[in-house]
Amino acid sequence: MRFNADTFARGRDAEWFAQVTATLPARWIDTIRREWSGAWSPFEEMRRAANLDVCRAVAGLTDAQRAGLRPDASDVEIKQRAQVFARHYQDGINGRVGQGMEMAAVAWAAHNMERHGLIDFWPSKKGRTFEQEMARLKCVKFWRRVLRGVFAKTVEACSIGLGLVNKDRDCYVSNQSVSRHTQQIISAEKVLEQTYLENEFGQQINIKALAAKGAANKDIRLAELMTRISGMDMIAQDMGHQGIFITVTCPSRMHKWTQTATGAVRPNPKYDGTTPRDAQTYLCKQWNKLGAALGRAGVERYGFRVVEPHHDGCPHWHLLLFYKPITAKGKAARAVMRDAFKRYFLDNDSATERGAAERRITYKPIDRTKGSAAGYIAKYISKNTTGFQLEFDLYGNPIVSTVQRVAAWASTWRVRQFQQIGGAPVGVWRELRRINPEAVEGVPLPDELREAMNGVNIGQQGGKLAVGYQTYTMAQGGPCVARKALRIRLLKQESGEVGSYGEVKAADVIGVQAAGRNLYKPQHMVDMLGKLAPTVARPAFAALETERCQWRHVTKAQVKPEAERSIKGIQANGEAVRPWTRVNNSTRLQVWDRESIRDQVAVTRSKTGNFRGWMGKTEVIEGEPSSKTN
Repeated sequence: MRFNADTFARGRDAEWFAQVTATLPARWIDTIRREWSGAWSPFEEMRRAANLDVCRAVAGLTDAQRAGLRPDASDVEIKQRAQVFARHYQDGINGRVGQGMEMAAVAWAAHNMERHGLIDFWPSKKGRTFEQEMARLKCVKFWRRVLRGVFAKTVEACSIGLGLVNKDRDCYVSNQSVSRHTQQIISAEKVLEQTYLENEFGQQINIKALAAKGAANKDIRLAELMTRISGMDMIAQDMGHQGIFITVTCPSRMHKWTQTATGAVRPNPKYDGTTPRDAQTYLCKQWNKLGAALGRAGVERYGFRVVEPHHDGCPHWHLLLFYKPITAKGKAARAVMRDAFKRYFLDNDSATERGAAERRITYKPIDRTKGSAAGYIAKYISKNTTGFQLEFDLYGNPIVSTVQRVAAWASTWRVRQFQQIGGAPVGVWRELRRINPEAVEGVPLPDELREAMNGVNIGQQGGKLAVGYQTYTMAQGGPCVARKALRIRLLKQESGEVGSYGEVKAADVIGVQAAGRNLYKPQHMVDMLGKLAPTVARPAFAALETERCQWRHVTKAQVKPEAERSIKGIQANGEAVRPWTRVNNSTRLQVWDRESIRDQVAVTRSKTGNFRGWMGKTEVIEGEPSSKTN
């Protein structure tokens, strides 16, 4: 009789369980059922506790589902929901604005976004007007972006909370997020395959083929990153700078799982619900504090940062840093850096917990007898791009799967995987590729610009690309140059075009400009002193405007047969590929000497900002020979 009663109670609870979890994905239901079955007992108190745990789990998952999206919603459903939101806000805002109640429209929109749990996506930004903010709330594309991001983060946060993300189940990121990310890539590629552009010269090109020649190509991305890192390593060796490889990990409270000595995973009792995005924000805030402290201490550093996930999705950083051995204040830079890292990445949070001192921060000084500094970080860059020369990751997973899952993780949580620290901007490096050196042969340019162009084009002459990046960086002022002191910058021009939200579009890049100097030996001094003639530095300024085509979309019926074959021979050697156009190397020159520069300063400053000290006086440079004459 007791057996029948227990059986009846379990069956009744099973029906109740099926009802309360009906809207959840099957995998989530299985996970909750497993926990519920292990805790359920016919004894009333244990039975009640197990059922309450289910209620709390389901309520937590339901509360996390913002904007009314089901956790297993497809992208089609998200698009449909975005259309509903856009119509809803359009009707509500237009109805109140039409009656002259702008403030009421704002209050109504804010209330609705709060009700949907989306108030943190309110499109406010300094400089935006009421009309521009409301235009976003009435736009389907705006809501599509918002809902896709919310959905991705919500689903992944729930998967982490249910314990699905770890090395024994879904490593780095849930399978659901991997599938969603893969489908997004496939859909984007289909759109690119079907999109063709045509310029004013009748040239046609497929956007997918064009994208394959840029940084979107992982092979090119990997090669360019390694080129830049190797170039910085060469600079450090030439300048006598030291290097160090540092790994920074989040506090244990941000990890859902912990590992035993045998490698087995178990739930972390200290976990406080921190998402990978929250953890990344924490690391960035601490890094900003550390950077300010090192700046005050006079530590000049440069290098690279790579972000990758632990098996449970929590991010950690790998830092390759080069620095001057002695700070500007005469102290040992390595000791100052170690103290700063300890202060901001260890002492600030849970410093006394077991294993924190050994694992939260690790240091590895660069030993050049064992290889280049680039070798210390190469495998982490490869793991997060193509998996080149790797077979398995740390947890024994095939590297092909790891690359895919890490990409899905970074996309889901909006994590920037690679970041250059200090050095010269890569945007100028790429833009210089648009300039044909032959077009400016014999034209008086600042020496710094000429040197940078030689570095950028070194690969065309069979030179090593890393050496070219080294040359470019030194021409910009060195690896520790401040942004306000850059010698070469992008040349931009306001288009005056207005976007779909009523805002003036950002200025277009049209070339490069440089402020530097020309070194030469005055002819009259050469006539009098010969080789003993002093070298003179004269201020110089030049702007090089590269030609760009005007592109328009063409239909599939208008596509020419040769357009399918327009892009061949994708470069994967670290070089930014020259633009695909017959006029890409036809450079418009704007070169000014000291007499005419003053008339152009105001115009150029209004476009791209000030150059520090570009109007310096002519000076004599002793002991700096030059073959140039004037």
